[in-house]
Amino acid sequence: MLSVSTYGLFNSVLNGAKNVQRAEAQASIQQSTGLVGTSFADYGDKSRQLLTLQNESTQTQSFSDNTKVASNRSQATYSAVGNMITLLTSLKTAISSAMSGTASTTLNTVGSSTLEDLSSELNTQLNGRYLFAGSQTDQPAVDLTTYATTPASATTADTSYYQGDSQQASVRVSDTSSITYGVTGDNSAIEEALRAAKLVSQATTDPVDTAALSAAFDLAGSAITDLSNLQASISVSSGRLEDAQQSQTTYLSLLDDATSNIKNVDSAEALAKAQELQTQLQASYSALSIVMKVHLTDYL
Repeated sequence: MLSVSTYGLFNSVLNGAKNVQRAEAQASIQQSTGLVGTSFADYGDKSRQLLTLQNESTQTQSFSDNTKVASNRSQATYSAVGNMITLLTSLKTAISSAMSGTASTTLNTVGSSTLEDLSSELNTQLNGRYLFAGSQTDQPAVDLTTYATTPASATTADTSYYQGDSQQASVRVSDTSSITYGVTGDNSAIEEALRAAKLVSQATTDPVDTAALSAAFDLAGSAITDLSNLQASISVSSGRLEDAQQSQTTYLSLLDDATSNIKNVDSAEALAKAQELQTQLQASYSALSIVMKVHLTDYL
């Protein structure tokens, strides 16, 4: 039982033991987790810096995720336009053969199938979103139901097939920068491609309407040139998106390093500190035990 004379000494030793116990518990957590602490309060004056880094990392990761989606869409658009160029090239070959007097009986079928194939490319979807419909990504960009049956014109543009809008896709890649990408189905190169195929699908083949086929041939050639230029433009946008992704990845790595420098502890140092504090704690317990047995009268 403690006497009044030793009560103050007991409290002093007890408080010291409690402080060592708290420090030892924190050191044990650091040793087992590899982290300075498990809550922001454990980081003291660095907690605000840590919170800022984590918020910045979260936002940058969101930018990166969105940029990746946009990059995938841009690449899919590039491929679809490439397929359209291939279709138009085959159409030109068929027109040339018909104008030279061969394979004219199947020309209308070739034109119709090319029109359908072009429509299929324009209604390409990625993750449920139509790529060529502008902001109307929940509906097909092209509907040929009426378009295919109305008379084709060699000179007058016709975008009545288009069901989207003129809004090009855009993605924010940072706090201050956005990148516009993608193509809408009413683009003049695409309109030319569809109209060339439509002209062929409706051309008279017996006898061969050379004037109509000549116009379709020239229009297909113009469409190929314009689609190639369009594809080059898409490639530039894709490159910008890839560059933005690389910058985001680098920045995320820097943020992660900065966060780790604050959060992580050296495992060897943490182990040594934990062992040192365990020794101090045992010494504190021993001192506390001795004080509880001490009476002032023992020394009188």
